[in-house]
Amino acid sequence: MNSRMLVLALLALFLVFRVLTHTPLAQEPPPAGGQETAQPQRNRNIVALEKQIAGKEQLPAEQVFENIQTFKGMPAIQVLRIMEQAFTPNLGVGCNHCHVPQQWASDDKPTKSIARRMWTMRAAWQEEVRTASGNPDAVVTCYTCHKGQPKPAFAPDPAARK
Repeated sequence: MNSRMLVLALLALFLVFRVLTHTPLAQEPPPAGGQETAQPQRNRNIVALEKQIAGKEQLPAEQVFENIQTFKGMPAIQVLRIMEQAFTPNLGVGCNHCHVPQQWASDDKPTKSIARRMWTMRAAWQEEVRTASGNPDAVVTCYTCHKGQPKPAFAPDPAARK
């Protein structure tokens, strides 16, 4: 078994254990200071994109945005919600982590293709966890592994290997 398969197998076992022990998978961190805020400040890029797609929110994403690969068939507004409510807080990054600012269709940043593969992997793992645990409501999110960091919490720091 190669090292990549071993890591995937260990992660799958970890996720199944979490579901079987009823440990929440998608628990979000508490707000800073432990208090609820009235209205979190919205990402200005998302707000601007919402204005640009006004009237087209329910059209398939690929009819509204350029270079859609992972979210084909999904309503355009849902793509923005995933960016705003999944990627940004669960990885602790802004839009420019994966996108060239104002050039949303560009594939110039490798993190964009990584995010596409991770989203597909997350969906597959969620189905695996649901099947293995018998819990059809089990949720696997970006936060399951990333814990608010750009790299998964369990990933070794390359600088530490030197």
